[in-house]
Amino acid sequence: MNKNHTTLGDLIEVFYAELVNEYKDENLAEVVAATLVNEMILAGLHVDQEIAAA
Repeated sequence: MNKNHTTLGDLIEVFYAELVNEYKDENLAEVVAATLVNEMILAGLHVDQEIAAA
């Protein structure tokens, strides 16, 4: 079995890159990425497990 070791940092990096591409604004992308990650944490999502299941 092949196990993927995706970290929260990896997730943030992907969010940020996609948001920069979408908004064409690094500052806005940074704020939106931080907000998304914070909302997932506050909602009690297990980010690493969610990624592994995908």
